[in-house]
Amino acid sequence: MNSLFDYDANPPITGKPLPRWYRRSRPAGFALAVGLMALLISTLTFTPVMAQLQQSGGGGNNASVGSTGATAPTSATLTGGAFNTTLPTLTNGQMGAVQLDSSGRVLVGSIAGALPTGSNTIGAISNSGFSVTGALPAGSNAIGTVRTAPLTSCGTTAYDSGITTVPTTEAAATATATCVQAIYVNNLTSSAQTFSIKDNQGTPVVYVNGFSLPANSNMLLLFGGVKFASGVRWVATNASSVNAQIYGTQ
Repeated sequence: MNSLFDYDANPPITGKPLPRWYRRSRPAGFALAVGLMALLISTLTFTPVMAQLQQSGGGGNNASVGSTGATAPTSATLTGGAFNTTLPTLTNGQMGAVQLDSSGRVLVGSIAGALPTGSNTIGAISNSGFSVTGALPAGSNAIGTVRTAPLTSCGTTAYDSGITTVPTTEAAATATATCVQAIYVNNLTSSAQTFSIKDNQGTPVVYVNGFSLPANSNMLLLFGGVKFASGVRWVATNASSVNAQIYGTQ
C-alpha cells in the first residue's frame, strides 16, 4: 500500500504532492497537452485586443477601376466630406474632414490676398459691372482700351451723325433722344447762310433759330450733354450750302 500511495516528490504543474499511482496512470502526452492549454489561456489573457476595420454594405461588386476612363463600378467606397456654412478653424496637429460646398464640390482653397504676379493667364472673368467676359492677356500686354462714359439721361451709347448736308426742308437728323455734346457747322459757299436746330418733339424746343453763318466759315456749337427730346431736327435756307455733324450719346 505504501508503494501505491507513496507521494511524488516532483509533481507536475500543480506544485502539490500527488500519489505515485496518479503519476503513473497519466496517459502519454498529458503533460504536453496541459502545457499547451496553459499557453493558450495565457495568450488570450495577456494579448491586447486589436480592432478590426470591416467594410459593409453595397452590392458586393468589385469597387476597383483598372484604367482611366473605364466604366464606373456599380458599387464603390464613398470618399467622405462635410459641408459647413461656416468653415472650421483648425490648429496645429488637428485633423478635419474634407470641406464641400452645398453642391458637393470640394473646396480646394481661397484667394485671400493679392493675385500672384507672373505671365500665366488668370482665366475667364465675367462681371456685369465692368463687362469683362474674356481671359486677361498674359505677360506685359495691355489689358485694352479704358474709357469713361458720361452719366446722362440718354444712355451711354456714343452717337456720331457724320458730316451731313443740312436739308432745306426741316427733317430729323436722328429720331432717338440724344444728349448732344457738340454740333459742328460749316459754310463753304461765298455768301452767308442761315440754319436752325431744334429737338424732335411734336412741339419742338428751338436751340438755334435762323443763325447766320458767314461765307467760308465754320463754328462748333457746344451743348455739354443737353438732351434733345426724341432726337435732333435741323434746316438750312439754301440747298447744299450748310454742312453739319452731331456728336453725343443716346
